[in-house]
Amino acid sequence: MVRPEPLRGQGAWWQHPLMWVRRFRQDPGTANLQMYAPLVERMVSQRASLRRLTDDDLLKRSAGPVSIDLDDDDKLVGFLGVASEVARRRLGLEPFEVQLLAAVSMLRGRVVDMATGEGKTLVGFLVSAGLVSRVRLSGRAVM
Repeated sequence: MVRPEPLRGQGAWWQHPLMWVRRFRQDPGTANLQMYAPLVERMVSQRASLRRLTDDDLLKRSAGPVSIDLDDDDKLVGFLGVASEVARRRLGLEPFEVQLLAAVSMLRGRVVDMATGEGKTLVGFLVSAGLVSRVRLSGRAVM
C-alpha cells in the first residue's frame, strides 16, 4: 500500500493560518528577512568594487575610527562590505548572500537559525567584528 505524500509548501490551504500563528508566537524560522535584501545587494556590489583595491588601499579605507551605527544602513553596508572582502582575502572564505543576510539580521538584534553547513562560523566572524568595533568606539571595556 502506497501512502500519499503529505501536503507541503504554499499550496496547502491549511498551512497559511498555522504560519500566521507561528509568526505571532515568534517561533524560530518565521521572520521574513527579505526587508534586508536590498542591503545585501548593495554589499555585494560594494564588495565587487573593493576587490580591485590593493591590500594597502583597503587598509587605508578601513583604518581610523570605524563607526558602525546599527541603525544607519549606509554605515552597516560599508562595514560589512569591507569585512566580507577582508574575510575573502585573509580567510579565503567569501560570504554568500545568505550569510550576509544573517549578519545584517544579527547586527539588527535578531536571532538567526542556520542549518548545518550554511556557514555559521563566518557569520559569527562578521557579527563579532561589528560588535567589537562598536564597543571599542563607545568606550566600554571589551570582555
